[in-house]
Amino acid sequence: MVFNDTEEQIYCAHCGGESTHQRVLLWFRGGEDQERQEVDIIRLGSGHKAIKDVTSHHNPSARRDGIMIGIQCESCEEWTALTVVQHKGATLKDVKKFPNELLNRTPRFDESDLYV
Repeated sequence: MVFNDTEEQIYCAHCGGESTHQRVLLWFRGGEDQERQEVDIIRLGSGHKAIKDVTSHHNPSARRDGIMIGIQCESCEEWTALTVVQHKGATLKDVKKFPNELLNRTPRFDESDLYV
């Protein structure tokens, strides 16, 4: 389990490692049920920001705005995604593997590595 309701720590979704770092914030925004949305990409630590137009299937929310935080593991250098979405008036969280199609094969984050 990568997220435990009785504990606050988030573990790597790949290896279970506990030493992780927040690297990037993606805010998917756009109208409800839109085919395309804009995503704000903010590299944490540097404040670098990019805005891209993407298909809505990258959004962790099926219908509305969604937030995804990219977390990188110190042990295996793989990425985990913490997502926050709204669904029928409720705010939901999830922790899962960061979508591979959003990252290049390189383990270190760079804005050019995002395929969105």
